Amino acid sequence: MNTFDNVLVLVDFSPKSKIAIDQAVKIAKRTSAMLTMLTIVEIQQAVSVIGKVFGRNEEDTYGLMEKKELLDRMAEDVRKNSGLQVVSTVRSTSVKPAEEALKYARANGINMIVIGSNSKNPDGSTHLGLFATDLIYASEIPVFTVSTEALDDIKTIILPLDQTEGTVQKVTKAIQVARVYGSKIKVVSFIKKGQSQQMLRDMTAQAQTTGDFIRKYGVDADVEIISNITDSMLEVILKYVRDNNGDVLMVASNNVPTFFDSLFNVRTILERLYDAEATIISVATKQVTLTSYK
Repeated sequence: MNTFDNVLVLVDFSPKSKIAIDQAVKIAKRTSAMLTMLTIVEIQQAVSVIGKVFGRNEEDTYGLMEKKELLDRMAEDVRKNSGLQVVSTVRSTSVKPAEEALKYARANGINMIVIGSNSKNPDGSTHLGLFATDLIYASEIPVFTVSTEALDDIKTIILPLDQTEGTVQKVTKAIQVARVYGSKIKVVSFIKKGQSQQMLRDMTAQAQTTGDFIRKYGVDADVEIISNITDSMLEVILKYVRDNNGDVLMVASNNVPTFFDSLFNVRTILERLYDAEATIISVATKQVTLTSYK
């Protein structure tokens, strides 16, 4: 089974990306992984060799070189301090940075991407940014997003269920993470007040089946059904994470918007989750079966 032995961390030299590097190192050391440190620079911020020859935007050109030199120094420090095999690379792109990051990850067999959530806005809210949002929304490779500090251990994974295809993806990745860290998975279905008894029965059965499936692969799992919810679903989820000492919240995004997007879709809940400084592992939906992760 894939055990996250090829880890990629996105580096933009911000304080949060330093936390991301710390987290990526912790994951890579636990799984004896190769670690790649990647910086993406949009083409308008970098200049081709031809542009440099013609004297265009030389400061931007040197800025790109400086980023490469800085990233190489950071990678060397990580290599010396951790003993890991570390690769550093800077790529410029004329497409969306997230597309370039995913292109690189897919071409190089990356099986875990680590990023830091962006810094606080002046009003105290978190601005995740289009790069991170696009990456999380599109990546079938798990994206581990850290906010305040890197985690040494993941004891409890909160796994909310819904009735979208993304749930299957969340379950498979949650099992992978739990087997690496020895985590317990708390499977929980949140049901709004006024839902039909059939819906309640279906989601209860889904939760029980999911719990049994997780245990089948040697992972401890609890199952809970929370019904008659009248408050904001997102706030209920975040409170549940806090009350149950959740280390990580698993979420899924849908490449094609669906009727259920308003409940657990990354595009609609991302900013609020990161404003709450939750540690999140996200994965974009693709067609899988419950045994495809093996």
